[in-house]
Amino acid sequence: MYMEIIISASSRPPAATEDEAIYAWQASSGQVLRTWTGNTSHTGGLALVGAHHLVGAQLGSSSLHFWSLAKEGAPVQKASAPERITSVAGSDDGIWLAAASEAGSIYLWQVASGRQLAAWSAHCKPVRQLVFGDGLLVSAGDDAVVHVWALAELTSADRGPAAEPRPLHTFGQHSLAVTGLWLGLDRLISVSMDRSCRVWSLMTYGPELTVALPAGATAVTAEPLACRAFVGTCDGRLWLADLRPTADGGALHAFASDAHRQAVTALSVSVDAMRLVSAHADGGCIVWHVPSRQRLVAFAAHKGAVTSVRFASRNILDAAARVNLGHMSKYKTVPAADPSAGWLAGVPLPLPAARTDVFAPTSDAAGCWQLDTVSGCASPAVQSGSTGCNAGRCEHVCAAATADQSRSQLGDWQTLSSQLFRLVTGSQT
Repeated sequence: MYMEIIISASSRPPAATEDEAIYAWQASSGQVLRTWTGNTSHTGGLALVGAHHLVGAQLGSSSLHFWSLAKEGAPVQKASAPERITSVAGSDDGIWLAAASEAGSIYLWQVASGRQLAAWSAHCKPVRQLVFGDGLLVSAGDDAVVHVWALAELTSADRGPAAEPRPLHTFGQHSLAVTGLWLGLDRLISVSMDRSCRVWSLMTYGPELTVALPAGATAVTAEPLACRAFVGTCDGRLWLADLRPTADGGALHAFASDAHRQAVTALSVSVDAMRLVSAHADGGCIVWHVPSRQRLVAFAAHKGAVTSVRFASRNILDAAARVNLGHMSKYKTVPAADPSAGWLAGVPLPLPAARTDVFAPTSDAAGCWQLDTVSGCASPAVQSGSTGCNAGRCEHVCAAATADQSRSQLGDWQTLSSQLFRLVTGSQT
């Protein structure tokens, strides 16, 4: 039987001296199932890495803490990032981990090896939101810009070390900081303090719908098929936006006018879209019955402002006990000459160049790079007979052509996804 739990975290109250806890609790009763300590993560600073670990960016520092879902208590691993981290995200399959900084940089690692695959300057202001999708990484922050990145390009060995990744697309229609993101099958939803909720198509990379809000938005989530979105605002109210391609599309309805006394900080909806959990700045969480809009459970174990909340399968607490944790706690010693080879070994990683523009970053002319088909490392092209990275096995690979091919393949998949969405929802548009 499929059962859902809720994982919530909070930041330390201003007058407190002890760190806050992360709780896994029963969605139907509020009963605490598991507790992890040593956390001071902020909004957007906690993420699930697959179905076996939690990672949290600690408030005001560059520390990343890892907790095993199978083990209560203190973090099983601690790491240090190159700069202060403002948001983290883990892919659902547990392969990738991304973190963003106050300076607007984004770092991408492979979880199993700890290898840093990319580090680049993505935004000109702090990045507050990161979310993984099917082959995508989406980022947004205080610069009011939303970038969509292709994982195929970020993880490609064909990209030269000096080449800055280019966003697949950039949405720059918000006028104030973007405070929430939700990524679905072929739709992206963003909310901002400019009192707007915008729906973007990942097929055409254009705007589909804009919903005006009565107050600055602070959190957003949506049903699995993105037919309806739930938005929390800075005045503590919850709103329901109809996103269906009908005459009522774009309509905004009050879901709960007295949901919280302070700003809504996080939202999550269950798989069957029957329950919604909301978190707020005064330390409480509420589970709602969506059809009736009635409160089902109130959870008040947190002492500080709740910064993260999400539904998850009850099975992850049991399955995690069978996962080998060696890859998260034991890393090879990294030679100082190769700072990009690992990220938990205490070796300082190079910082990306500062970003001064607002839209897509300018990329160096990468030219053609030689790819070592044995070791997978890329190096500048060498003349025949010269020394290099296994020159006899190297072949010329054009980074730009490879990126264009990845974008084309991603577009084909998104076309198929859109057709499936229309078939399920019965839309003819």
